[in-house]
Amino acid sequence: MSNPYTLADKVIAYLTKRYIKLFGKVRGMAFDEMNVISVSHEIYDTALAETKREMVRLSKKVYERHNESDNFDSEGFVLALMLAYDPTSKYIYQNEVDRKRARFVEGVLSSDFPMEEVKASQRLWIAMNKVFADEVTFQTMIKAYKDSGVKRVRWVTSPDERRCATCGAMHGKVFHIDKVPSKPHRNCRCWVEVVD
Repeated sequence: MSNPYTLADKVIAYLTKRYIKLFGKVRGMAFDEMNVISVSHEIYDTALAETKREMVRLSKKVYERHNESDNFDSEGFVLALMLAYDPTSKYIYQNEVDRKRARFVEGVLSSDFPMEEVKASQRLWIAMNKVFADEVTFQTMIKAYKDSGVKRVRWVTSPDERRCATCGAMHGKVFHIDKVPSKPHRNCRCWVEVVD
């Protein structure tokens, strides 16, 4: 199978451009408390809405690649992932959005260099959503296999120099579809494939 994260990469490339534009609204702004709080809500609410929309599309496309059914509620699935604890990232996505927004406000208001804080917040937001896009891909793939009646899957690790020892040790292991382990670390791009 080719890299199943190709779609996630395209979604993140698109969203990154959108995020840069959103965070760019801060340029030339007066950094008083009311402005910063107001713009933080505008930026993060818009970024979250766009992220949800694109992750739902991503989930739908990934599901369609692995299951022919058109009965998949990709929106409900993505929203459930946003509200569930993720053992790989070690947070609940929706809670992390609130923390990132608060950090943005605190950083900008307390810094002598507020634009540096804006750039740092933008980088953190992009990084968080790269991890989330990969998790949406991985979890959707597992859901599609389950819904197709697949019972066993094999763990696949990219065969390159960036493969960590933990992932390398898991390569080729077979798991029951209900017992697929969480990814061992952030930015893990392992996946599972059907065992015939």
